[in-house]
Amino acid sequence: MMNPFIYGEEVEGDNFCNRVQEIKELVSEIESFQNILIYSPRRYGKTSLMNEVFKILKRKGFLTFYIDLYPVVCEDDFIRISLKSISRVIGGSGKNILNRLKEYIKKIPSALSLTISEDGTPSLGVNLSKTEILPAVEDLFNGLYTYVEGKKKPALVVFDEFQQLGELENNRVEKILRSIIQKQRRLSYVFMGSKKHLIYDMFNNPNRPFYKSTRHFPLKTIEKSVFSRFIHRKFIKSGIQVEKEVPDKIVDATESHPYYAQMLAHMVWELGREKKYVSAEHVRIGIKKILEQEEAAFSNLWDSLTLKQRRLLLALCLKKEEKKIFSVDFIEKYNLGSGSTVQRGIDSLINKSIIDKEDDRYLINDIFLKLWLKTRMNP
Repeated sequence: MMNPFIYGEEVEGDNFCNRVQEIKELVSEIESFQNILIYSPRRYGKTSLMNEVFKILKRKGFLTFYIDLYPVVCEDDFIRISLKSISRVIGGSGKNILNRLKEYIKKIPSALSLTISEDGTPSLGVNLSKTEILPAVEDLFNGLYTYVEGKKKPALVVFDEFQQLGELENNRVEKILRSIIQKQRRLSYVFMGSKKHLIYDMFNNPNRPFYKSTRHFPLKTIEKSVFSRFIHRKFIKSGIQVEKEVPDKIVDATESHPYYAQMLAHMVWELGREKKYVSAEHVRIGIKKILEQEEAAFSNLWDSLTLKQRRLLLALCLKKEEKKIFSVDFIEKYNLGSGSTVQRGIDSLINKSIIDKEDDRYLINDIFLKLWLKTRMNP
């Protein structure tokens, strides 16, 4: 039997849990050519969600472009990654890719090189000077639009991990990209990000090029009842009998987080594989085993923090829901110093992607880190 619970990779079909309403809303907005900002913590399933949206839009005749900006550390990377993704649609994968690109992109081809691997797969390279970057961005995305217009089809462009542009030394690529996008019609752009504080600033700071340019679409956790039914069905379908309360316990322990719920369900399934039966005790053992596996990583993270950061992180882990983190009672209870010290600590933990802000709450991103802190650092 193959374990039916998949985590750490994109999923589709029966492995994709619900998001029916989200998909419906996104498809409707994209069909109206609305630009959209989707943000959530990492591992919420944004890419898998967009893959489901892609399937529907393709059936409706849309052209789709997916550009993953996660590896971007300089402006050259943005051009190279965007060109590679766009060329898959415009140029295809054959040896004549350069000739096909030249039909729509006029300036960049002179800076391109094409190599063919032993298996015949073509690979594009690009060599641009700093002064050529912005003209290349304009050339590339105007060329994309020319291609879309020529096909007389609606289109969607998705930028994944768009906040990577916000971490570059300046925002000149943001500026030129924004000026291009706002002139294009029958083409919708979706910007996705997992570092919420960075991408939120890019679209809400009046000094940033993309200020107020999109509809915001924060991706929430999956509804508990829906997620529990999904988990129960996966157990039964794979031939594992499951005690009634097990799915709820998995969802509750992982706070409905898609990645961590699948991770725990995967472990519980393995524990019950031999006897084809899982119980609530398997959930407890599964959590214990995952924490043991993550011990080294969590210990290294803990050791990398300052004493004040540790105190604050532990306080966030242990605090009651109604407690305000800047209240005198909270600061004194956990020996956090002052309000300004707490604010600096919050900023540093957000920058390290250890915590995130949701509405007026600060949440620890890794559910199992939170459980580890509760058991290991608060015995």
